[in-house]
Amino acid sequence: SATTTSAKNENGLCRWNQHVIIERISFPTDVHQIPDIFIYLIRESDMKPICFKRLKPVTNFKTGELIGFDQKASWNPLQEDKGINALYDGVFPGTLLIKLGFGLAEEGEAVRDSWKAHLSAVAIGVPHQVR
Repeated sequence: SATTTSAKNENGLCRWNQHVIIERISFPTDVHQIPDIFIYLIRESDMKPICFKRLKPVTNFKTGELIGFDQKASWNPLQEDKGINALYDGVFPGTLLIKLGFGLAEEGEAVRDSWKAHLSAVAIGVPHQVR
């Protein structure tokens, strides 16, 4: 598992902008046995997992193709953890902008620098307006 540092909530927006790497994990060679990836949003005051995103590491079960490291960042809606029920009724759990890579260690090393450059680019926020 991996943990990020806390991010300050500013008008309902938190910016982590962190590059989290889990160096080497051993998984079965049969990709169908690799567990799903869970990302939890945890409330710092009581360490309760408020909501989560579940992602599949395998993109094509017939071919056994893993996510790989060439995915673009995408917005992912979170789901409230109903077992904990930490959100008030009608409160939207939020979304996370995630760029996730999963594959063999050698593949991850080959793109390490490009991922760092991408993180630097998304760290710069540009104000927009909707009317």
